[in-house]
Amino acid sequence: MRTGRKSQAQKVFDELGRIENILEDFHNHHSAEHLVNGNKELRKEYIQQVIKQFRLLEAYSTEGKRAIYPFANGKNINAKNIDRILRGISVKCVDSFFSPNVDLWFEDSRASYQNKNAIDFIENPGEEINELTRKLEPIFLDLRNQLEYLSQEIS
Repeated sequence: MRTGRKSQAQKVFDELGRIENILEDFHNHHSAEHLVNGNKELRKEYIQQVIKQFRLLEAYSTEGKRAIYPFANGKNINAKNIDRILRGISVKCVDSFFSPNVDLWFEDSRASYQNKNAIDFIENPGEEINELTRKLEPIFLDLRNQLEYLSQEIS
């Protein structure tokens, strides 16, 4: 395996770890009840669904780390398997962040031109969730770029 691919895979592994840590920290300190009690304008059912989606993203990040770990550590894996792993990380992690299956938020494709965050929530999620999204978004954008680069390298 080429050193460049290994370092790219290591970067994907590291970024998944950052996502996992940020989400774990958020879940350890915030509940829907806590968030709604702090802001009566928030709808509890919506906040519960958003938190559930973030829990899924945390689990997907953990799975992705586990899947790419051998490749990031130099194990010889054939291109077909690594392509499957990268596609899985892209679909489960990246796509789930930018376009979740449940209509909770969406990616504003014009955001980069407007100098604003790409994630627009359907309802007001409160400041804590907005802050969490601001932390995660640049990592997911970079992860999407890394996965595209790695997929092209392997093809």
